[in-house]
Amino acid sequence: MIPTCSFRCPRAACEALDKIACLEIGKTTRVNRLPYQHQYPEYTNWWLSPTIASPAYMHGKFFFDWGGDDSILCGFYVEKGLDPKVLQTKLYTSAKAKRFIMQPDWIWHQFLHDCYSGRIESAIRAAAKALPFPVIVRIDGGYCEDPSVFDPHKSLLKNDVYLLQWEKESELFRLIESKLEARLLGDLAKVKIFSDLFSFFSKMNDDPFLWLDTFFAIRLHNKNIEIIPDTEREEWNAEMIWSRFFKFFLPWFK
Repeated sequence: MIPTCSFRCPRAACEALDKIACLEIGKTTRVNRLPYQHQYPEYTNWWLSPTIASPAYMHGKFFFDWGGDDSILCGFYVEKGLDPKVLQTKLYTSAKAKRFIMQPDWIWHQFLHDCYSGRIESAIRAAAKALPFPVIVRIDGGYCEDPSVFDPHKSLLKNDVYLLQWEKESELFRLIESKLEARLLGDLAKVKIFSDLFSFFSKMNDDPFLWLDTFFAIRLHNKNIEIIPDTEREEWNAEMIWSRFFKFFLPWFK
């Protein structure tokens, strides 16, 4: 079954899920829409965040991004920032740079703990149980420059991006796409089971200068839908996205 949606862009999906989130959790949790690039609202990716602060690196968020020319990705997003050890280098000392430094209240720490406690695996399995398609895991990362000395015309730092999918029938992760520019995340090519993935996170956590973005998502086709036979497609609305995927990640939306 091929999932489709009527959302023309990530912004439209974010706005629709914002309405659902406010109804479901708005009485106890703040919900705020954040664009990545304010000047391009129709083209940029968007977050639903539990804070009005921007950026919101320390928080677990719901994320909406392009999934290619004919689809969007919707899911849960968590970031690993820089370890406080980097301050020993006399870098990252500006007010802007210090926002990159993880503190004890960053959700990453709970996320990593819950990888090993089994809660993350349980959440993904619970979400995947009723899905007629795989769960996407997109991970990108690289070394992060000090924004106080960053020169975009001279920077040579690059990121790696890996796209995996977890297939419930085989109970295995499969690599479906990769872009290796930094060559830092190569161990992801070897990930097959959950313990492999969690060991990777633990290893990356030991690198104080590495920034890591992790995105658990579903892919919804929003273009050229008419060429998909009616019997092979299922239209997803905001309520379905919330009840069949987002709700399983609510413990880390904070």
